[in-house]
Amino acid sequence: RNGDVVCPTHCLSSPSHNTIMWIHNSMITVVKLTASLATSAIVYKILRKALLENKPVDCIRKDECRHGEDDDEAAPLVIAYDCGTESLRVGLFRATDGVLLSMHASRYPTLNPRNGWAEQRGSDWWKCLCESTRRVITSMGRRFNRRRIKGVSIVATTCTLIPVGADGATRNGNASSSVSSSTEGQNALANAILWSDVRSAKQADWLHAAGGAAISRYSPLGVSAEWLLPKAMWMKEERPQIYEKTATFMEMHDYLVYRLTGRRVASANTAIQRGFFGAEEAETKGKGSVGWPSALFSLANMEDLTAKLGKVYPVGAVVGAISPEVASEIGLSSKEEAQDWKHSAGDVKVVCGGGDAFVGILGMAVADDGQIGLMTGSSNVVVGLQRNISERQRRMIQQNGVFGPFPDAVIPGFELLEAGQPSTGSMLSWFQRNFAPHSSFRELDLKAAEIPVGSGGLLVLDCFQGCRTPHIDSKARGVIIGLSLATRVEEIYRAMLESIAYGTRRALEGVQAGRHGGESKGVREVVVVGGATKSEIFMGIFADVLGVELVTLDSPNAAMLSAAVVASAGLRISGGNLAETSQKFVRVGRRYSPDKARHELYQTLYSNYLSIYPSLRTTMHNLVDNNTEKTS
Repeated sequence: RNGDVVCPTHCLSSPSHNTIMWIHNSMITVVKLTASLATSAIVYKILRKALLENKPVDCIRKDECRHGEDDDEAAPLVIAYDCGTESLRVGLFRATDGVLLSMHASRYPTLNPRNGWAEQRGSDWWKCLCESTRRVITSMGRRFNRRRIKGVSIVATTCTLIPVGADGATRNGNASSSVSSSTEGQNALANAILWSDVRSAKQADWLHAAGGAAISRYSPLGVSAEWLLPKAMWMKEERPQIYEKTATFMEMHDYLVYRLTGRRVASANTAIQRGFFGAEEAETKGKGSVGWPSALFSLANMEDLTAKLGKVYPVGAVVGAISPEVASEIGLSSKEEAQDWKHSAGDVKVVCGGGDAFVGILGMAVADDGQIGLMTGSSNVVVGLQRNISERQRRMIQQNGVFGPFPDAVIPGFELLEAGQPSTGSMLSWFQRNFAPHSSFRELDLKAAEIPVGSGGLLVLDCFQGCRTPHIDSKARGVIIGLSLATRVEEIYRAMLESIAYGTRRALEGVQAGRHGGESKGVREVVVVGGATKSEIFMGIFADVLGVELVTLDSPNAAMLSAAVVASAGLRISGGNLAETSQKFVRVGRRYSPDKARHELYQTLYSNYLSIYPSLRTTMHNLVDNNTEKTS
């Protein structure tokens, strides 16, 4: 369709071998019947590789797929954007029941100019947003009525910070006539500092040592280099000219909202969880500053930062409308309609979203007291919701390296708990790229499944990009212990899978610290989404290590679905609030139960895993400090 190969496996949450082979054989026939011999050979190789690896095909251009039938041609629709670490995914959803009608994904590059640095270009984000939106709308056919699209919402990585100049300013200092223009680097004064970038470790350590009400409230054990204030401090100290020219520091979500509407806003979700918004007021019981933590900013010599941050909107609030020029640029209207946008097509509203790993709980039906979600991908995040957390419970949770509790960060009336691992899927990608470049992940999985529990005496510490829970240490690094001349590649790979599961168990215990003494046995089930759900061996290891039942979803992308929940509820189309719409839109998929015998075997290995970091902390810090001195 439209020059792209459409991959059927997108529509299958966990296709069996027989299903894959049926599609495989069917597609051979279709290709042979409808294409030339030369073309069929190329397309056949692409499809065979993707289907046998059991993962979405990148096709000839981008991955696009129709999921549901548009059987109600009068139903209102919303567009959902999921802006992840590696790609931007766009979905067109029915706003009344959450059915996905079409989706498309575009990849953007990540730049790593130095060790521990990670950057992206705002212009790449915008290019992908425009391209994928146009493709999704075009895939609906010529008769599709674009006026049915009532709103959009965005979830994105956080804290991914980009400095934006005054309206009309660009990186090279030349003026531009319109915010909606897709001019390279529009208003962005520098590349965005990606969430996983840890260049501001020194600033984070200084903030933690300085302390204060805001830090005591949300992160008494440490400040992460991933957050807004350390990154802004680094910019002021190391790039003062850019800092002075910056009119607004924006998260990835905020920047794309700005490009769509021209409004400089900040999501309450990321402001609370990454910027200490409201922390001083909560810690001092109303005596501290309201909103942004002015006392902390002053302590850090960042008094002017408040003026460089956008107006805060809660998740689900309508921020504004897409401008006529942008509507034409992203394909919501034709050039002719753009001239009379409000009268011919009507306003398409932009509804405030937030961080993909946090607002994403709405795409998992984690919307009630005690529920827990695990988001897997380049990193893993464990998120829990609780009500009425006592002061004692809060301190117990925080002593386990859990951030928060964050009040009203997503759903009003609930406090959100956050724990996580910065490098999980990214660690596996690093390993496959460097040590098994000719093997697919499916092939590695099949070999790992034959390895017994314990991976031949190997243990891995999964801190390849620092540690978030429980140690909050940007200088922590990855470790592999137990290597011998007999060690095989598949044993190292399985050890990495097991290490990720160990780290997730520690994060889960931290979130549960205020309940059941932190034991994971107090959890009935954990909802799991993301890349790990495509691997049966990985999900089995997770279940056996955690010792709880895992629930997957019948959805290709929970984060994208969460943006659809936000847009539909925010516009009052879905018939319910955020929590009610979440329950309505999400559909349960497969369940994984732990094996008691394997769970017992993992107990000792888990204890050994926990001992690695304290034993090697000093060594890791010395290595990082020495390497930083040589490369600075």
